[in-house]
Amino acid sequence: MTMFFGSSNKMKSVIAAELAALIAWQISDSGDRIGAVIYNDQQTKVIPAKRGKQHVVNLLSEVLKKNHELSLDNSAQLQNDDSDSYNKMLATLNKVSSHNGLIILIGDGHGFDDKSTDFIKQLRQHNEVIACHIFDPLELKLPKMSQMIVSDGVQQIQFSSEKKNFQKNYEAEIARQLESYVKAAKKYRIPLIEIDTISPVEQQLRKALGHKTGSKGGAKI
Repeated sequence: MTMFFGSSNKMKSVIAAELAALIAWQISDSGDRIGAVIYNDQQTKVIPAKRGKQHVVNLLSEVLKKNHELSLDNSAQLQNDDSDSYNKMLATLNKVSSHNGLIILIGDGHGFDDKSTDFIKQLRQHNEVIACHIFDPLELKLPKMSQMIVSDGVQQIQFSSEKKNFQKNYEAEIARQLESYVKAAKKYRIPLIEIDTISPVEQQLRKALGHKTGSKGGAKI
């Protein structure tokens, strides 16, 4: 799973958990209900929308549990299942979501395909949707190094990233992977909030999302 990655001190999955916690407490403090559809490569968990601090604690405990299940073995073994797990989550979200709510999608956009676009369209018909795109700067632009070692947790390769063609092809592939995700957000007027793994999450959230988390009907993270 691509969320099991970080070039600095935190992985994207950790940033996602921090972001979910900040949003959950902000929504709870406003008096709204909050629920969640939490997923990883193996399963999808539905937390029905409720009010109350203990409910938020229980919800975030499930987020941490799913984070811990992102073991190195799972990351390597199931790295090609991003689309299946992501679309399964979106399908579940469509089934459990009511109307006139606020849905906040937190993830890195990997696994998004044409089927995902259909699910997003359905969600957007009856709800407000915000997408928080978590990324690591190293994903977008590799540093130029004569010897770079990359590992999936089981195997590793060594290569040179100094060649111009390599840099160009890499950046083009990353852009291609995220293109449908960005296009869907624009098409259905979904705010796409960029959250990196370097800057403090709270600072980024306050700047980009702080005024959007209150909405009638509760929210799904």
